[in-house]
Amino acid sequence: MSDYGYPSAPAGNPMGQVPMHQPPPVYPRLDVGDVLQTTAGLLGRNFVSFVAVAVIFAVPGVILNAILAKVVMGSIAAMQTAAMSGDFSRILDAFPMTSVILSIAGSFVNAVLVYMGMGTLMYAAVESLAGRQRSIGEVLSHGLRYAPSVAVVAVVLMVAQYVVMLPGIAVIGIGTFAAATADAGGLMC
Repeated sequence: MSDYGYPSAPAGNPMGQVPMHQPPPVYPRLDVGDVLQTTAGLLGRNFVSFVAVAVIFAVPGVILNAILAKVVMGSIAAMQTAAMSGDFSRILDAFPMTSVILSIAGSFVNAVLVYMGMGTLMYAAVESLAGRQRSIGEVLSHGLRYAPSVAVVAVVLMVAQYVVMLPGIAVIGIGTFAAATADAGGLMC
């Protein structure tokens, strides 16, 4: 038996299947205190690397989203002003389609950066848990080496999320335009 209760494979059993007449292996109990202690130790040993990775991969996305949110909010304010005047054609003109597209593109960029940061942090954490301390340069170079693969996964996940959200986005859009025309159904929507 190994330290974690996994049976070692017998000589004539290369796949390590446990015969039916043996009791199931006993796994160690997961203790919250041990998990928190391991996490705190991991963070303490790699604090500089973790902060550097977080700053490098998270800050650009935060800044980009703040800029795009300001643009979208300006367009929404113009749309609300047009709605208050009751001019439906001005509402459509003020609809922030370019802002919405830029916001979606920004969220894709942010997702790619966040997933790249998470992958980089995961590499640093696993290496540290294995007893191998890596420098900030090694951690970043490893994270950037897998950037194309991580970017593809992030884009696929974002597309899936937007496909799932499309019905809700359509209802919100229809409700917004209907509410602007003082339609009771639109107000409920």
